[in-house]
Amino acid sequence: MQDWLSRFIDFVRGAWRELPIEGAAVGVAALSSIALVHLDNHAGVDAAQTWCLRLILAALVTTPIAYALTGLRGRGVIGRGVQLGVGAGVLVAVTGVLALCLGDVDEFGRDGFLWPYGLALLAATLMPFVGVAVGQGEGRLERFTRFVRRFFEQTTTWGLLWIGAMGALGVVFMALHELFDLDVERLWADASLVLTGGFVLTYLYRLMPAYGSGDGRLPELWRRLATTVGAPFVSVMLTILVVYEAVVVARGELPRNLLSPLIIAAGFVGFLCTLVIVAILREGVGSGTLAPVDPHRWARRRSVRLARAFPLVLLVLLPMAGWALSVRIEQYGFTPFRVVRLMALLCLGVMSALGTWRWLRGRTALTWEVPACMIGFALATAFGPTSAVSLSLASQSERLEQQLISAGVVDRGVAAESIEARRTLPYEQFDELRDTLQIVAELGGEDALRRSLDGEVSACAERWSGWDCLARLGVEAGPASDSYPRYENLMVEGPFPVEAGALSQVELDTYRDQEVGHRWLTLIGPTRVDLREGVRTIGSASLDGHLATWRDTGKLPARPVALTDDDGAVVGHLVVWRLDVMMEAEGEAELQRVHGVWIERSRP
Repeated sequence: MQDWLSRFIDFVRGAWRELPIEGAAVGVAALSSIALVHLDNHAGVDAAQTWCLRLILAALVTTPIAYALTGLRGRGVIGRGVQLGVGAGVLVAVTGVLALCLGDVDEFGRDGFLWPYGLALLAATLMPFVGVAVGQGEGRLERFTRFVRRFFEQTTTWGLLWIGAMGALGVVFMALHELFDLDVERLWADASLVLTGGFVLTYLYRLMPAYGSGDGRLPELWRRLATTVGAPFVSVMLTILVVYEAVVVARGELPRNLLSPLIIAAGFVGFLCTLVIVAILREGVGSGTLAPVDPHRWARRRSVRLARAFPLVLLVLLPMAGWALSVRIEQYGFTPFRVVRLMALLCLGVMSALGTWRWLRGRTALTWEVPACMIGFALATAFGPTSAVSLSLASQSERLEQQLISAGVVDRGVAAESIEARRTLPYEQFDELRDTLQIVAELGGEDALRRSLDGEVSACAERWSGWDCLARLGVEAGPASDSYPRYENLMVEGPFPVEAGALSQVELDTYRDQEVGHRWLTLIGPTRVDLREGVRTIGSASLDGHLATWRDTGKLPARPVALTDDDGAVVGHLVVWRLDVMMEAEGEAELQRVHGVWIERSRP
């Protein structure tokens, strides 16, 4: 134990010496995640949960940026003081921005936050690949290809080791829980998070050029994926897309909406395969007696040669993909996904033009330029006037104003509750207006909605509140045309009045009570059911008779169970159609769940 503790202390010291900001960020993320596990959902912890989430998200962005700075320090481009100062500044700045932009945990799922953060995280993740190219131009290609080989080698190795370690840890804690009845769920989560943090720091250290030879070698798995799967996939997809675009031009029809996502997928897979192929070709070749004379014969395959020349074909395909996307933008305006698709097409256009120029001049394919271009477009799409949120919010706000005018909604005041309908819209028009309201609410919240509405606008800013918002504006949906598809969930709320009383479907278990009108049915003890009004029990019954009949006949009796009060008066009946029972070794039965119908007697 003492030896393990000393090794752990040495590991922490080494991590702080070699990876100071990365170690701090990983530690903050691990501790914040552990805190989230232990913070129960009750009043007073919302602020703490929000701060934990902010710190986790800040650490995810900071770690790759700090690692890029560590690489620059390792090559002498910057000093340790600059590394620590800039890295700590990035961590503090990102945390501050998240404190301003992420008001609570619920904001995390909104498009107005997710798109900028996701694109910023993508840009940060790619920075180490560009960082290795910073500095003197001589040897830039070698540095980049070595880093790519180390990245795939160490990611594969430590990824598999982490999966194995997590599996082993899960088995250990499962054994403790099952054999000794220990409540170790949270302890398992804590151990998993600490172990994951250790793996991340070890992985980052092994990824450094100073570790071992620093050269690395691509695992055979990635070689096969790039040469036997990736390159043929790109060749086949490009062929299919060229034929399809020729058919569209010949028929004079509009291209389908799926065209741009397919071209984007084929384009980025093609550039990834090119990076892997270049990294393989730049590997050192052995000079021993048994070393192959031509270790890269696969590079002469037709599919590989086409994959290396694919930027020229992609450059020809991109204009029609942009046309197909522009048609949808004219019809429905910008949304974050459409803006990201547009920026991805522009990014592929720039990379394809550069790649075609290099290919025609017989130079090496694009390498570090690929992640650099992606970082630039990702940041432009995440922030500023060209961001996905800014463009989409401006477009959808304009559409909302036009739709409100077209619908004849003159009074823009949102009432405190639903009001009598003043306008009845065709369901198609109503559905489009509702969708636009929800998009604007997702992107800009209450402030964005106040550009077109006033009154109790906060009700419209809640998620999935389109129906309620329009009801407060006095707008209702009319019948849909036969050609317009609709999907509805039809549900009845409250009890069903019949001669016997009021019927309610119930499902009771040991963790959940069932509300029936203004009262509650509760499963108490092994076989007892209580009816409560507030904290007062007004009726109860035992299901022992049902269990006894089942033991004798193998079937549940088809008879209701009467719940009676202290005076013996019947307050209602429970019609049981299913019981989930835990049978103990001694033959005793404990109810786990009761399914049935509650019949509350009608009051005189």
